[in-house]
Amino acid sequence: MELEEMKNAWLALGEKLDQKGKLSDIIIREMYRSKVKKSVNTLLRYEYFGVIVCLLVLPLIGWLIFVNQSLLYRFTLGYWAVFDIAAVIWTLKKIGLLMKIDEIGVIKENIRTANTYSLWIHSEKKYFIPFTIIGVIPMTVIYWFYAKPWHWVFMTALLVLVTLITIWGYKRLYARNIRTIQQNLNELDDLKE
Repeated sequence: MELEEMKNAWLALGEKLDQKGKLSDIIIREMYRSKVKKSVNTLLRYEYFGVIVCLLVLPLIGWLIFVNQSLLYRFTLGYWAVFDIAAVIWTLKKIGLLMKIDEIGVIKENIRTANTYSLWIHSEKKYFIPFTIIGVIPMTVIYWFYAKPWHWVFMTALLVLVTLITIWGYKRLYARNIRTIQQNLNELDDLKE
């Protein structure tokens, strides 16, 4: 009689332990999913902000092209307009990649998409600097001939600000969030197996 009660108690404890194990797996999966979602949303907000800024700058560039007489100035602003449009298209494609990441969907596909996004960011860093320098050099020449001293102060401050935001974005925002997404998707994949 006592042996039968001990067996039943042992089985009941075993079932409770299994339920707790399943519950902790569910909690761990949900934690990984929420980290992926939070990082994706952070990157999406940053990308949307970039698109909005580029779209707001485009009419300003158009107006400056219209009001200025210098051919070099118009050419340089035209370059920046093309660069701005290319940046909007590039960023919209990055947003499309981020939106494909579904923390509940097929994990292997999400890992592949996160890796593709990471490669796009790496390519962006590689090409952003030369194309920016190509645009800054003619602007410097133009300001050398036509600018007043306060223009130089404004342009230097703007260049420093944009450089600092870019460095912060690539080193802190992109690197940290992409790493978080990749690590948590890999953990979810390991839990699945």
